[in-house]
This record gives sequence, structure tokens and C-alpha cells, in this order.
Amino acid sequence: MKIRTCLFIVVIMVVAVNGIAQTKCDCYERLTMLSNLQYTQNKYDESYKSLLKALSYRDTVNWNTDDYHLLADFDTHYGNFKEAQKHIRSFVSQGGKVESLKYDTSFNRYMDVGFIKELKDIELNNKLKINLDYLIALQQIHGIDQAIRNDYFINDSTLKKVFHHIDSANFYELKTLIEKYGFPNFHDHGFTDDAAWTILLHASVTSDTLYHQVLIVLEKAQEKGLVKKSRIALIIDRHRTWVENKKELFGEWMPQYDPPIDDILKIDVLRFQYNLLTFGDKCRWNHFKIPTAYKEASYPTHYFCN
Repeated sequence: MKIRTCLFIVVIMVVAVNGIAQTKCDCYERLTMLSNLQYTQNKYDESYKSLLKALSYRDTVNWNTDDYHLLADFDTHYGNFKEAQKHIRSFVSQGGKVESLKYDTSFNRYMDVGFIKELKDIELNNKLKINLDYLIALQQIHGIDQAIRNDYFINDSTLKKVFHHIDSANFYELKTLIEKYGFPNFHDHGFTDDAAWTILLHASVTSDTLYHQVLIVLEKAQEKGLVKKSRIALIIDRHRTWVENKKELFGEWMPQYDPPIDDILKIDVLRFQYNLLTFGDKCRWNHFKIPTAYKEASYPTHYFCN
């Protein structure tokens, strides 16, 4: 027992010193971000390799529409049209919309009438697999969330109070649904978490109590690979700016407006804890202005699981 205990302590110390305690979810998230950055820089070969490496850390059943769309883009770029069509089928099978494919003109060469019909049949079949009880309940909550934000009769004096009451009620209803069915995801429920994310985002600035509960919900989902850790950083930054009147930690909420950063010299160290690219890479990716005081950090050893 003593030997095993010592070995365990040594392992923990090595991991702590090298900072490489990545999970498969961390590797997948970091590498897909790297792949997307490389893609925007027209580094297609590097981007393709990063994507394939990212997917190696994720079970095929959990590949999503973004994964398949990018694979189809690469296959088209390299002239592998049959593989591209296979990945487009998977894109639709995982909830991607046939209508959205028309915006990628590179697919036009093989999007004939027969193939489009095949894709629409897949899209129709997806609808038969939806957990309707969950979806209807979620849409009702989301409908209330949107209704108060589009109600021009709510005057300024009641606005905050109304939002607080309804956003709180919406959150607890969503939390109950998640406890019953699990966090919304296409594989288990036939639809994605878009509506749930909106509800959680609004609840996170309602009160400190709800903010911490939102973080718990997201952290549990992240542990199961259903939510990216980078989304949690966005929630934290939004709460700091909207509720605490503090500067952002990660530059995730409003980076396009050159936001005040709490500690610009440590921002990358904090970003690495949430699987993010450096702030400099984020700015370059989105064509944002890089703050003059910013000093870009090097990525930690093995950050991209190499």
C-alpha cells in the first residue's frame, strides 16, 4: 500500500508540474480550435491534420455537424468527392440542415437533385427521433424567455424586476428538465442545446445564486463532453461585466470592442485553463485589435496533446 501511495503522489506531482492533465474532451476542444484558426489562415494541410487529431480523441458517435462539415470541406478541397458526400450525409444525420449547405458553394458540383432528395429524407427521419416531450417543454420555456425581451410594453422601471422573476423561473424549470432527461444534445434527444444555452446565459446575470448554479450545470455537462469548457469562460466574463462591474478575465464576452482586461499580462495563462487559444490568436482569427499592453504567452508543453 505504501508503494502504491508513493507512486500515486509522484504521478500527481508530475502532472501538476508539467500542466498536461488533459482529458479527451480537452484535447478535442483545443485541437478543433487550432484547426479552425489554421483554416482561417489558409493553412489547409495543417488544419486538416489538427482536425483529424482532434477527432481521434472523440468517439465517432459524438462527432457533430461542425466536424462533418469541415471534413466535407477538406474532402472537396482535396478532390475526394465520394468521401465529401459521405460526410455531408453524416452532417445531416447529426442534425445539420440541408438548406444551410447551399451557402457552401464548393459543394455545388455534387449536390444534384437525387442527392438533395436523399439528404432531405435523412432530415425527415431525424424528426422522428426527437424527444418531443423534452423539446416542447424546452421550447415553451425559451418562448417565454424571448417574449419578455420582445415586449415593448415593459417599461424601464419594471424591466429588471420582470426579467429577474421570469429568468429565475425559467432556469429552475430548465434545471428540472435536465435532471430528468440529461443536458440537451442531438445524440440523446434529437436536438441541440441552443435554446437551453440562451436560458442559461440569461439566468447567469440574474443573481449570484443562479450564476453559481448555472456554472454547476455547465461543469457537469462539460465533464460528459456535452459542453465546451470555453463556454464557461464566456459565462464568467459576462457575469463580471454585467453584474460585478469588473473587468473581463478572458476577453471572451466583448473582445471586438477592445474590452478592459483585469490583467492583460496574465490573460493567456487564464485562457489556457479553459481550453482557449491565446488572446492574440483569438484577435487575429476574428480581425480584432490586439491591445498594445498585451504580451502573448507561449502555449504550454503538450497543450495540443502532442
